[in-house]
Amino acid sequence: MMNHVRVVMAGLLLTGLSAGCGKKEDPMQKPAGDMGDRDRPAWVNKGSGNYPGKAGVIFAVGLSPKGMDDEGLAREAADNDARVQLQRVFETYVAAMIESYKRATMTGGKGKTEIDVKSVARTLTEGTLRGSMIEDHWKSNKDGTIYSLCIIEVGKFKQVVAESKDVDEGTKEYIRDNAEKAQGDLDAALGAKTEGGG
Repeated sequence: MMNHVRVVMAGLLLTGLSAGCGKKEDPMQKPAGDMGDRDRPAWVNKGSGNYPGKAGVIFAVGLSPKGMDDEGLAREAADNDARVQLQRVFETYVAAMIESYKRATMTGGKGKTEIDVKSVARTLTEGTLRGSMIEDHWKSNKDGTIYSLCIIEVGKFKQVVAESKDVDEGTKEYIRDNAEKAQGDLDAALGAKTEGGG
């Protein structure tokens, strides 16, 4: 009986250790420790782009207007701002992919290149954002501003593209085959857009 108890205890200990060792730390949750807020998570400072350490995830950060007394309304305002920021990021992502597709079809002589990039980007973005989630909130001890972290998985975007009636089959195929590559180029595209004042 005593040996059985030891075996069970050893098994539980090993299970606990392996579960703890297997879990990766989220770099976005590490304290940034600046601007007078020691517990400020790194994601608050990141803005938007590819989620570090999470393949296939795009994120954006929103914040509440300063001076809002009602914390519930401030949180809702931060959530809405995060979704607006995510929409801007995703429109950049989709527009860059559609532009690449247009160039590929023009040089490859595949014919149809009459694509309204902004319209397609907006349609796909609106459909995709229905699958976005508010992942986290953080409130500044310094000024009471509430920050919201909004995420979306690229897999959700591919599903929206596949189901879209507004996108032709050639464009769908190109997006399906190039979604990951375009995500890899996203941070550079966002940097260029910021530097260009867009």
